[in-house]
Amino acid sequence: MCLCVFVAFFHKLKTQKLTPKGLHCLLQKSLFIEDAVIGKIKIPDADIELRMSLFVKFLTFLYFCIIKQQKLKLVGEKQPYIIGITGGSGSGKTTFLHLLTELFSKEEVCVVSQDDYYFPREAQKADEKGIKNFDLPTSIDSVSLQEDLSKMLEGEAVTREEYTFNNKLKEPKIITFNPAPVIILEGLFIFHYKEIKEKIDLKLFVDAKDTYKVVRRIARDRVERNYPLDDVLYRYQNHVMPAFERFILPYKDEADLVVNNNGTGFGQALDVVAGFIRSKLLTRERS
Repeated sequence: MCLCVFVAFFHKLKTQKLTPKGLHCLLQKSLFIEDAVIGKIKIPDADIELRMSLFVKFLTFLYFCIIKQQKLKLVGEKQPYIIGITGGSGSGKTTFLHLLTELFSKEEVCVVSQDDYYFPREAQKADEKGIKNFDLPTSIDSVSLQEDLSKMLEGEAVTREEYTFNNKLKEPKIITFNPAPVIILEGLFIFHYKEIKEKIDLKLFVDAKDTYKVVRRIARDRVERNYPLDDVLYRYQNHVMPAFERFILPYKDEADLVVNNNGTGFGQALDVVAGFIRSKLLTRERS
């Protein structure tokens, strides 16, 4: 009986597109199929009917678990691989990222920076002295960042205006994030945002001693962003360090790789990450 039921069931399965409800009905019909298939079946009593109902539900569940797994496997093979790079301000994230992306083409690796998702200056919170604090998770439009990542995972390109850190001497450009086999997401709070962290496949934490970080922060903000020195030092002490200790450092232990940057370069870390990306690209080509 069971053999005949499965033969009849899978024969119909091949020729029909099924919803869960449709599959459930098909299973019931297969179990009580015409006399020509399995012979005459008497109407079952309550005990047999209950067992049959559970059996139908089990097969329905099993079928859709298999289909879902196949879809996830297919999507996983086609979706980009996301690498997240975080670390404190001045730790060397941007330098590490620049050296890494020089080794790959734009068709292979796409870089998305959290910095391009800052809310406008007027929307930023001010501290007790009235100075805008850009070093809080709420200073970033994390919803738009999450939505854009989702679009890229589906193969869509994303266009956005470059953030210039309120530097009036710099004209913002329109940037386009084209989906690539590997997407590198860089930013201070990318591990803090739960929905975004869940999309990251490999987590990197760039670390450095405070003395190196403050020197780099001063050099960057004075030269690249045209900030006064007093302003840079005030923000570092009152905004940067508290944010690092509360929103960034706690995620260091969750990182798959910690990259130290204490004045001697990145050591073998750059080669390790580059080699890993190459292996991902090669695996994708072969699949």
